Amino acid sequence: MDSVYDNNNLAKAYADLYKRVLPCIYSEHYTLLKEMGDLLDKSVLDLACGSGGLTREIAKLSPNELVGVDESTKMIELAKAEEDKNPFGIKYVCKRVGNLGIIGEFDFVTAAHLLHYSKTKEELFLMCKDIFNNLKPGGKFVAVNMNPEKSVSKKKTCHVSFEGDSFYEGIKLKIELFNEKTGELECPAFFNYYWSKKTYEEAFISAGFKKVLWKNFEVSKEGMKEYSSTFWKEYTEKSNLILVEAYK
Repeated sequence: MDSVYDNNNLAKAYADLYKRVLPCIYSEHYTLLKEMGDLLDKSVLDLACGSGGLTREIAKLSPNELVGVDESTKMIELAKAEEDKNPFGIKYVCKRVGNLGIIGEFDFVTAAHLLHYSKTKEELFLMCKDIFNNLKPGGKFVAVNMNPEKSVSKKKTCHVSFEGDSFYEGIKLKIELFNEKTGELECPAFFNYYWSKKTYEEAFISAGFKKVLWKNFEVSKEGMKEYSSTFWKEYTEKSNLILVEAYK
C-alpha cells in the first residue's frame, strides 16, 4: 500500500522516536486514555496506529477487542513484530482510512495524528465517515489532532513550515522534529495539511456525528514527577496539538 511511512528509514525513525518522547505519553496519550475511561468489556479501533505505540497503551487497559489499522505496510510489520515479542492480543490490519469499509462495531475509535494527513476536504470527509461507520450507536471517537486555532511557527523542538506567501486552508505543512537537547533532526521530515475548526466540525457532522468537542491536554502525576512544572508550561505553549472528540 502506497504510504510515505513505507520508507524504511522514516518508519523505523518514527517508531523509535515514539519510545523516547515521554511527554507525548504523559500528556497527549494520558488525556486521550482518560477520556475513554474504563475499557473492560469494551472494543477499540485504533486508526493510524503506526508501529502500535498507542495501541499497546490501550491494550494495558484490557479491552475485550482491540484492532490497530495503518496504511503503511512497514509500520504494520513493526507493530506485528512487537506484538509477537510481547503479545496483547491486538489484531493489526493494513488499510487506508477513507477507504476502510466496515472493520466492526466498536465502542471507541481512536487516532493519534490522522485527520491532518487529509490532502483535500473530500479525504477528510471520507475519513470521518469511515470513523462513524465503525462505531456502535452511542460510540465515541477520541483523537490527538493538529490544533486548528494555534498559529503555525518555528518552535524549539518542532519546525512547522509552509511554502508560499500566504497561509490558507488546505495548505501543505512540512513537519520537522528536532531533539530539544542536541538540536538534531529526530527523523525525516513529513507533511500534514491545515484545516480550520469549521471544516473539521462540518466533516464530523456530515458523517453523522451528533456532537464535537475540543479539549486541551492534561498531565499525569507520573509526568509531573518526571518533568518540572516549568517544562510542562513550555511544552504546552509550544505544542500545536489538541484533543478532539466526536460522539455518534
